[in-house]
Amino acid sequence: MKQNTQEEKMNYENMTKEELIAALASAEEKSKKSIVVKVSPKGAVQINGIRRFPVTFYKDEWATILGMKDEIESFIRDHDRELASKAA
Repeated sequence: MKQNTQEEKMNYENMTKEELIAALASAEEKSKKSIVVKVSPKGAVQINGIRRFPVTFYKDEWATILGMKDEIESFIRDHDRELASKAA
């Protein structure tokens, strides 16, 4: 593992400015989390990539939550100062 780091360092030292900018952009793109929706092993709707662990509800639970969309949005607006936000 130490050898890879040394090889990468040598590669970076030999890169042009344009190559370094492209490598940085590529690394930033790879580090972005993508949000994925899938079926869990137990048959629930599972959303990965928002939190450390998946957010999982059964389809009827999602129907209830999605049916409350307007109420939830209103609640968030009404309690905006009380609610925390997690930086992406």
